[in-house]
Amino acid sequence: MRLSQSQQQVLQHYMNSHGMQNQSLKSDLLDHLSCKVEELMDEEKLGFEEALERAQIQSMPNGPQEFERDLKLLTTQKSTIMIRKIAFLGGYVSALCLCLSILFFALSSFENKKNALRMNSAQMEYELQENNHPTAFHNHPIYKNMVAQSAESAIVAYRQYSRAEKLLMASIFLLVTTFLPYLFFAGYRKQSPEVEPI
Repeated sequence: MRLSQSQQQVLQHYMNSHGMQNQSLKSDLLDHLSCKVEELMDEEKLGFEEALERAQIQSMPNGPQEFERDLKLLTTQKSTIMIRKIAFLGGYVSALCLCLSILFFALSSFENKKNALRMNSAQMEYELQENNHPTAFHNHPIYKNMVAQSAESAIVAYRQYSRAEKLLMASIFLLVTTFLPYLFFAGYRKQSPEVEPI
């Protein structure tokens, strides 16, 4: 048996009286309640008022707003868990990039210091062993070999420094795009009223 226009308005008024915000859910619940009332009127030969009362008890014993609360709770928890996972992963990768960038900065710095020490020790060794004048060292093949090695080491140090800069930038980018928004979100969640499960 199809509900009349006035009976549908009664159901609409019932749903509107509960102040639901989610219009899609409200429409679905109204449709479900209408079908349940029609089913009870057909199968059990009940009048509209009695069928509506029984349908409310069977389908929505705590009112339709319970469905809205439950839906909000379920969807909020799912998004919160996803945000936490992204924030954890972003924070972890950011920390890893930061550690690697510090390592490459240190290696670059050590490489430059090692080159300077190598050049100084070779020059001092040359001066001490052969009792030569310090300026003569610059014409010696050892010096030329050391300059070539020093140039190679400088290139390696530059590459390490360049990698360190890139990793530092990646670390900052990951921190800003994943972890900091989570901190703001967590602060916002603490300030917003919590939806209490029933």
